[in-house]
Amino acid sequence: MLEYILDIGVDGVITDYPHEFRETLERFHPERKLAPKGDEERIRGCLRKHIQVTGAELSSVGYYEDQNE
Repeated sequence: MLEYILDIGVDGVITDYPHEFRETLERFHPERKLAPKGDEERIRGCLRKHIQVTGAELSSVGYYEDQNE
């Protein structure tokens, strides 16, 4: 699927698993330019400021590179 979307010229992807998608592109298509990685603290700060979170901390699974740390 990745090869197909690259072949037809897609230049943006919305996914629930951006970390995995980025990792695949970096490994198999290092010549492709990617958007800069997000600043986790800045993103979390914006989310805390603009949304109400109840019952749980904001999850970073599937988004942040250090998800397994």
